[in-house]
Amino acid sequence: MYENYTYEYILKSILDRISEADRTIDTREGSAMWYAVAPVAIELAIAYTNLDALSKESFVGTATREGMYRACEDLGIDTSQFDASAGVFEGHFNTSVSNGSRWMCGEYIFVVTSKVGMVTIDGVEYHKYRLTCETLGSQTQFTKGNLRPITDYGSSQIRVSVLDECIQVGADETSDENVRSTYFEYIANKSEGANIAQYRQWLNEFNGVGASKIIPTWNGANTVKVVILDENKESPTSEFVASVQEYLDPNKEGLGEGKAPIGAVVTVEGGTNAYFDVKAKLTIASVSADTSDINEKLVEYFRRIAFQKTVINIYEVASIILSSPSVSDVNDVQIGRWSQGDDTTYSATNITLGAYETPVLHEFYNA
Repeated sequence: MYENYTYEYILKSILDRISEADRTIDTREGSAMWYAVAPVAIELAIAYTNLDALSKESFVGTATREGMYRACEDLGIDTSQFDASAGVFEGHFNTSVSNGSRWMCGEYIFVVTSKVGMVTIDGVEYHKYRLTCETLGSQTQFTKGNLRPITDYGSSQIRVSVLDECIQVGADETSDENVRSTYFEYIANKSEGANIAQYRQWLNEFNGVGASKIIPTWNGANTVKVVILDENKESPTSEFVASVQEYLDPNKEGLGEGKAPIGAVVTVEGGTNAYFDVKAKLTIASVSADTSDINEKLVEYFRRIAFQKTVINIYEVASIILSSPSVSDVNDVQIGRWSQGDDTTYSATNITLGAYETPVLHEFYNA
């Protein structure tokens, strides 16, 4: 809006006005008048720059992240949902360890937060603990293996210390565009009175929920089923489902002790992973071409349609494969459901997903 009000423009405008009023006054660069008004022009240019920034901050469409947060908070949108969070893991040890003790696995550091209990592995009893990763985000979710103590326990006390699995994937920081989309979606879909839009809003505010389906009166009056996916648009862990259940309606009693109102009996379930193999006959652009990006593109496509579409479109899959710079042509694209121990049956037609299924790429290969 004020981009034309530069130092040069303002200075020229001031000097032109002085010359128009009295042509005998010397306004050339280096003159007394020039030195008198040049600092004023600088300050005015700075003021106009700040005005321009303020104007942009006034509208969510052009605001910075800080400005969008303020706008969201004005509407009561919980901005913590946009922040990155830490993944939660479980591990086992041959002896008791202290809460707050720090351990390293791979390149990440983990902190013991609580003891879960005892677990028997191969006939040996171990102490089972819950740990939180110090690094925020989803990139830590596949970390597992031996834990090395950072906290000093002596050389003989710890014989077994293993990070077993991630039970709650850490959330990545939401991009500015997705923060903006959340704001406009909130405006467009007014949520009130525990309608579907409000359930969806509650779930969007819960870190780690990647997608959801809300089914009212699924088991009679005053019942609500909520089916969720994790941050990766895949089936969530039972622990994560339990945490969302606690958040909405603890114990499924409809007592209004969670987000859901009194009388609404909410049942939270996890979506089901449906694994698919994709194969195609590719014409490679060059001998050295790398086709690994096809896997990434297909994974992203499956995540994009999870709980949004009920069909995997064969033509969209073919288009994604062909979009790879390494592929000059593609033929005979087929998709097949994969199941452990069963032969995959392929089809060159669209694949219909179950009501609560989320598509997950098992493997892509050049046939």
